[in-house]
Amino acid sequence: MSVDREKLNALLKWYRKEVGDDLVAAIIVDREGLTMGAISGEGDKSVEEEIVGGLSALVEPVLERITKEFSSGSFGTGTFDTDEYRLIFCEAGEHAVFVTVLDALAMVDPIFPLAYLTAEKISRIFDGRPVSPVIPSIKTNETEVKIERELNKLKKIKTETGNYAFKLILGGDGAVGKTSMVHRFVEDKFESNYKGTIGVSIMKKQCNFEGLNTNVRFVIWDLAGQT
Repeated sequence: MSVDREKLNALLKWYRKEVGDDLVAAIIVDREGLTMGAISGEGDKSVEEEIVGGLSALVEPVLERITKEFSSGSFGTGTFDTDEYRLIFCEAGEHAVFVTVLDALAMVDPIFPLAYLTAEKISRIFDGRPVSPVIPSIKTNETEVKIERELNKLKKIKTETGNYAFKLILGGDGAVGKTSMVHRFVEDKFESNYKGTIGVSIMKKQCNFEGLNTNVRFVIWDLAGQT
């Protein structure tokens, strides 16, 4: 099949501009897994070839898995996460699949509309229909993006199996609920009668995370309120 690769490359460059720093690479492959177009988040050509070459090997087994699960050969869209990347797969008509490779901490929701639109344009190019490479900007809430990235960082933290001990020290104004909060955490109950802490109160809490085969012991120092 003869495809206008110049149009594909122009479209991918515009896509890189709109996605921004979270983009690691964008790859267009046909149904047999042959790369028809690719671009990396880096501007350097030699770096781009190295990155895309390595990621093509990553994408290939996932594509095989998709085509096996969807015997009709039509799967629409899909996402996959690895330790290093987040991948978005979009069907681009009958002949191609558009793959977006993102940083592991990237927020995928704002990128989905861009990926959908780009996949539709790729389909038009494969069909020989006229299409503009321009991809409109989509405004995102920067605060939400930052929060999502921080949450993704926490998800990527791997806790080693074992026993851990932490000391927590609570300090602050009196009668604000420090002791009530500690009792709620340690004993799962709430004391309705307020009694101010004198000096310091020390309580302990053992937490067992069976799925991680990890035990954590908290020693909580509840300091008397400061006036």
